[in-house]
Amino acid sequence: MFDFDFKFTDNTQKILEEFERKAGKFAEQAGSFLEAQAKKNITEFTYQGKNHPGYVDTGRARASITHTYTVSENETIIYTGSNVSYFVWLEIGSGIYASDGKGRKSPWYYTDRNGNTYQTRGIRPSHSLQRAITDNIGTLKTMWVDIMKE
Repeated sequence: MFDFDFKFTDNTQKILEEFERKAGKFAEQAGSFLEAQAKKNITEFTYQGKNHPGYVDTGRARASITHTYTVSENETIIYTGSNVSYFVWLEIGSGIYASDGKGRKSPWYYTDRNGNTYQTRGIRPSHSLQRAITDNIGTLKTMWVDIMKE
């Protein structure tokens, strides 16, 4: 009655390669965006409802914020952070201001690079990396959708 001739072509590999290429493009664009946002966030932020001038003295911590990424068939991972040893304290705070509440409660002294000694109870958290993501989820989603539509 009816004569059908079907030909199936498996394009799975091409689709996976294109998806991986687009995931890489997203990872680079999103990584650059998150890096810029984190640098902006460490420059000024709000702590407990009050504006804070940020943590920029020499600019070393801010300049150290960078990103990299890995893309595989199964996952795309974007790494954004700093290799400066004290950056963790800028991000999560220290002393009485530590985000997890486990900071040192008693004051201590430190000497700056000019030889001035100060008493401190800690440093307020900037959450610059965390806020780069949480404050921009919508932008990141839009970026992903736009790249996938290309």
